[in-house]
Amino acid sequence: MSRNVPSRPVALHVARAQIGLLVIVFFLATFCFSAFESTLPLLVSDNFHLDIRNDETSATTVVYLYAYCGIIGAFVQGGAIGGS
Repeated sequence: MSRNVPSRPVALHVARAQIGLLVIVFFLATFCFSAFESTLPLLVSDNFHLDIRNDETSATTVVYLYAYCGIIGAFVQGGAIGGS
């Protein structure tokens, strides 16, 4: 029974300049986006004195803010600059 084991360790591929930079940029983009999603409700509730745990209107405000960010992101990525 043979296993599919790469012939070279992943570290050798990441050590190449282009691939290593690509991995770092992808990690940072993913990390920053996840930090944005996790901290936005906390930031909004603290700055605008909203009680998002007990008040349904306050939680709805955060949902609308997420929707607004998504629409603006889709517009910029798809319409304004023509990216994919």
